[in-house]
Amino acid sequence: MAAQLIRNSLLFFVSLFASVSGAQYEGVSIFFKDYGNIDLSWIPQFLPYNPVIIEAGAFQGDETCRASKLWPQGRIIAFEPNPKAFDILQKKVQNESATNVKLYNLALSDYNGIASLNVCNGMKGVDSIFGYASSLLPLTQEMQIYCKGPQIIVNCVNLDDWCKEQQIDHVDLLRLELEGLELRVLESSPQILQNTKVLFIKTLMHPYRVGMTQYNALKAFLERSGFVLLSHWYEPGITGHAIFLSREIFDAYFKLSLGLYLEM
Repeated sequence: MAAQLIRNSLLFFVSLFASVSGAQYEGVSIFFKDYGNIDLSWIPQFLPYNPVIIEAGAFQGDETCRASKLWPQGRIIAFEPNPKAFDILQKKVQNESATNVKLYNLALSDYNGIASLNVCNGMKGVDSIFGYASSLLPLTQEMQIYCKGPQIIVNCVNLDDWCKEQQIDHVDLLRLELEGLELRVLESSPQILQNTKVLFIKTLMHPYRVGMTQYNALKAFLERSGFVLLSHWYEPGITGHAIFLSREIFDAYFKLSLGLYLEM
């Protein structure tokens, strides 16, 4: 165990600002594998054995089922507003016998009510595999040719209000893939954000939806809210994925556990 911790700390330094095949890293690159896929095997060291995990934008459930297997004692909560993707998500969770997963056909937003979901079915408007890029935010005019699909009415909830109703007072891992709505969701839920340990967020660096938040603004907000960027994989000017730790977890791991007094 000690040898592994030393190895991890060394890799922490050598991986700073690495760049491979056009993809760039900010922070610790070793938390990501090919093309930005997160290596979840690193995350348990920051979480309890039975974490509360919330995923918003779960799509067809690949990451949901991975989390279920990695944390069999955990409580996995997945939100997916697109009815077609939600059907696939349900079947996948059932087929994987992921009994620790609860699914909700809801969108996260900054209010409770209904909203228009702009479904993305690719350039021809018929390929549901591109549904992960659906959003409550409309596309800019220049991007409409690349992401065609119907606009449907979905139910949406505020995260703070929903957690209060469900008697959830903390989140160990919050994963958001909301196609530009991440900041609005977090700003409108200060209570649960204050009690979140790890954030895994899709980042956006091109204004392809109206009113979307870009990465720099999101990062600045999270730093003001007491989070530290641990790792960010991204394609410059396009998109990426970032992991943020609460300052408490960051200090406990790197200062108390590894003895590394880092200022990040």
